[in-house]
Amino acid sequence: MVENQSEAEMKGPQVSTMDDEEAEEEPVMVAKLDFEKLFRMAEDPDMAELLRGPIDTAIHNLENGKEVQKLTAIRSFADLLDTEGDVCLKKLLPVIQAIMACIAEPSEKGKVVMKICNASPYHLNAAAWLETIVEVADLLSLASVKKFIVPVAQQQADPVQRVQRRIIATKLLNKLANILPPQDVRKDLTPCVQMLCKDANSNVRSAIAQRLFVIADSLKSPHDVVVSILPCFVQLLADEDSCVRESAMNNLNDCIPLLTKEAKKHSLFPLVKRSTEESLEKKNETLIIIARNIGRWSVLAFSLCEGRPVNWPPALFQARP
Repeated sequence: MVENQSEAEMKGPQVSTMDDEEAEEEPVMVAKLDFEKLFRMAEDPDMAELLRGPIDTAIHNLENGKEVQKLTAIRSFADLLDTEGDVCLKKLLPVIQAIMACIAEPSEKGKVVMKICNASPYHLNAAAWLETIVEVADLLSLASVKKFIVPVAQQQADPVQRVQRRIIATKLLNKLANILPPQDVRKDLTPCVQMLCKDANSNVRSAIAQRLFVIADSLKSPHDVVVSILPCFVQLLADEDSCVRESAMNNLNDCIPLLTKEAKKHSLFPLVKRSTEESLEKKNETLIIIARNIGRWSVLAFSLCEGRPVNWPPALFQARP
């Protein structure tokens, strides 16, 4: 009993001592501002990244980022130019020029486009710049478009260029068709269109087929459409690749009102009739596209016959498998 009591007496003061220690430590737990920590946070790169604006972020990525980040910054140039205006031109454009090792004289900044596309050792960078040109072309003056952008489109449509560039050239031609006057479209763009329709790569042919209506509509002349664009349809509708034929057929309907009556009667309708009959005979992939468009083509056939009986569309429906 004495031993137990002595142990209890010994334990009692120990518990009391711990409580006293905790009571003494409580004031230390009061929160205090650590200014040094705050200053370190302000200098933290992650915090600085969060505080950057869109232009500063693009500049940082161009100077310190990986290849993908640099490409993203280049592609964002069009949007930043639209939203930030002159600030983007003053701050971001010089950095892009420096990164691409293609700094132009202040009086000749428009030439940077040609230099980057032609001299860049990085194909992805050049392609990114071409995409950017597509986006900003309608923000430039007509004189600048004629002087700098049209030569780029003509050059990138050349068969010696990479497939990716030729596909982007089709987008650029589409954009230029909405900007240039009809006479410039006929003189400067239609030769490129005809060349791309004969391209060795089916993806390029399909890409230009999807843009034939916009280019035809920009000519503002049925005669010019017949001379420049109708031969493209004749070639693409007979293409060996089903995707190319599909793209051409999908755009053909929109182009019908742009043609002369003689062209519809003697060129377009025989072309449609022959393509339809060949697809029925071969039972190939274009039958689905023909089924979607046969109604429009039937209306075309009836309108061209001027009241005379037409046997082809009814016979076609009867011949369906």
